[in-house]
Amino acid sequence: YRSRRTLMAQVMASRVTTLAVAYSDANTVRSRLVGVAQCVRELCSAAGHSAQLPQLALPRIARFGFWHMGFRSEDDFAAAIETLHGRELGPTAGCPAGRLVLEREEQPFDGIAATACCSLSSLSADHLSETEALLARRFGASGGLLSVYVPRLPSGWDPGVAALTFADGESAEAARLLLDGAPSHVAGDELTALRHAPRAGAGEGLSEAGAREIEALRLLRCEEHEI
Repeated sequence: YRSRRTLMAQVMASRVTTLAVAYSDANTVRSRLVGVAQCVRELCSAAGHSAQLPQLALPRIARFGFWHMGFRSEDDFAAAIETLHGRELGPTAGCPAGRLVLEREEQPFDGIAATACCSLSSLSADHLSETEALLARRFGASGGLLSVYVPRLPSGWDPGVAALTFADGESAEAARLLLDGAPSHVAGDELTALRHAPRAGAGEGLSEAGAREIEALRLLRCEEHEI
């Protein structure tokens, strides 16, 4: 037996719709990551770790905010960890402010003694909250906006994509038509409304915060050409 209130709640939940929005183009995110990786690679050389620069390898999807560096000797790897791990970098050309994280990968590159998984976490704890507030102001103008969520990655990297939850599909579509292709707050990029679909976990007892996180992380696992 289910009460009328429970039935109405399930009907309303089934109308909740998520709009996936990219506020940074995939190429912009990748260029930013390349700039950071090259900056860190040059720091290794400047510290005199080796006459040869570490080997760089970037993932196919750059939105996760990590890359790999391969070192030709354990001594070079140990020196990089000692000098660079936890180091705070100020904003420079091609490299935003952040704290470097270097961790050993269990399986090094072929012909490489040691491989580090690297990331640059933001020094600002509120930078993603500010992005959420900005997107809420812009997409809330069409009405029906319930929440905005930018996924928090372990690296602290800004993924450039957000999940916006609307009360119904009509509100989500109105927002998409209004802002798809509009200038983003990221210089030189446009907003891209990817798609809208019933919220992951709706009506299954999942918390609102949990549903937003699942949806946003699902988006990050999409193919590069989709985001």
